[in-house]
Amino acid sequence: MKAVIFAGPTISSSQISSLIDAEILPPVSMGDVRHAVSNGARVIGVIDGYFEGVPSVWHKEILWAIDQSITVFGSSSMGALRAAELHEFGMRGIGRIFDAYKSGELEDDDEVAVHHGPMETGYLTLSEPMVNIRATLDRAIEQTIIDKVAAQHLISLAKEMFYPERSWDTLLENADGKHLTSRASRALSDWLPDGKVDQKRDDAIAMISAMNEHLSHEEQSTRPYFDLEWTVMWDQAIGTDNWNKTIESPPSIDDLILDQLRLDPRQFQAIRRQAAARLLAAHATRVRVPEDNAQAITQFRTSHKLFSKNALDAWLEDNDIGEEEMKTLIRDEARLSAFMSDSTTALNEQILHELRLSGQYRDLTAQARTILQNCQRHGTVAPDVSDLDIGPIELKVWYFEQLLRIPVPENLEQYIEDMGFDSIEAFERTMTRQYLNA
Repeated sequence: MKAVIFAGPTISSSQISSLIDAEILPPVSMGDVRHAVSNGARVIGVIDGYFEGVPSVWHKEILWAIDQSITVFGSSSMGALRAAELHEFGMRGIGRIFDAYKSGELEDDDEVAVHHGPMETGYLTLSEPMVNIRATLDRAIEQTIIDKVAAQHLISLAKEMFYPERSWDTLLENADGKHLTSRASRALSDWLPDGKVDQKRDDAIAMISAMNEHLSHEEQSTRPYFDLEWTVMWDQAIGTDNWNKTIESPPSIDDLILDQLRLDPRQFQAIRRQAAARLLAAHATRVRVPEDNAQAITQFRTSHKLFSKNALDAWLEDNDIGEEEMKTLIRDEARLSAFMSDSTTALNEQILHELRLSGQYRDLTAQARTILQNCQRHGTVAPDVSDLDIGPIELKVWYFEQLLRIPVPENLEQYIEDMGFDSIEAFERTMTRQYLNA
């Protein structure tokens, strides 16, 4: 009976090979389970999987495998997440981490996320997963290395960090002396090399043991007690030899963060202008605009609702602006608009920096990951309007009037440009992703 295990940073291939006779594949991503089944796998173990950049393994392909009488185990990382979500349908979750997700004790994906190197480095781990930090601190309390107050302080610090930045050194450096004294910090630091817990690896070993038990008894997988719903999208997915072709270019988390920010147009424009100002300060000499820019004047008057000469004159008087000052102001606005149009990629990077500095990055990142996961559950990360149950016009009305609670812009092309979208197609994909997430 052929067994396949998807693993990466949690446990090495050599250690897996010493424990079980199985084909060892890289961390699982969308389509990999289906390919493993097509290549003869009858027992599948999911340990590690991709969260960002590469589409995550689809729930439905695991259900499909179970429907084909394949036994699917999960533990440690992506395996624990999927098993907690699908255990009622027959996926076999193993380990403490799975139990914590199943019970609701853990909910966030970042609990198991880890920053690691590529396959060529043996998936060298570059950060400490949150679940390992929790398990280690539990043991430290049991062995009276630190008390519960100090442990909770360190857990709170770790949760506030972006997962690639989590490490014991960073935690101890940033610990508050009020909650973790210098003496306790030194005691914990000295104890960690021999005392810390690798819960993810322990759970992986437990899963491999369960797989061996299953294989040794040559258990026959039972048919599932659910009916797999066969959809057009699923039919297209299993009908292609390369699932990546069905998703083309998956959006990055950065792109999705910007999309979430765009749900508040005023805030987006404010942060975008701040980011543009930073770039403009360094590159202002590269931007040139005509002295007499009629388009800039029209755009300025439109954005400030100065449609008549009387309205314009009143605005100038209210703001103590003369004719020459008005020309300078409009020229500066035109220069800023031209700069933003010509510097989209660099500007987006600055917007992300602004979000980090303003403290908004973490929440938008969480929203972006949720959007991506929901799209993956629908079978694609590059959804098209044709995938929806409404048409393009209804989608625009829904997006503006129901989601943003503003009227549909009269000049949609100008709105798309102002919001920093590369094209109308990019804007439509954003609307579609938001609709699938509603």
